[in-house]
Amino acid sequence: MRIFEIDKGKFVNLDTVFKFELASMEDSQSVFWKFYSSYDETATSKEFMDQMDAVTWLNMTIARAEGAGEIILL
Repeated sequence: MRIFEIDKGKFVNLDTVFKFELASMEDSQSVFWKFYSSYDETATSKEFMDQMDAVTWLNMTIARAEGAGEIILL
């Protein structure tokens, strides 16, 4: 099971996520990740300044979770 923290106190089990997308805040330039699980649940990540920061964060977080095989705290 690959679990990682997407925001303070919010965790996602990567094994149950079937879709994720980059979304933007309506009133600002900030972006965040939205995760959809096979249990009909959604979760949103912390906010990022731009898309490049969000993509970099997600890539590094997933790599850490896969390498450690345990919960990763950011």
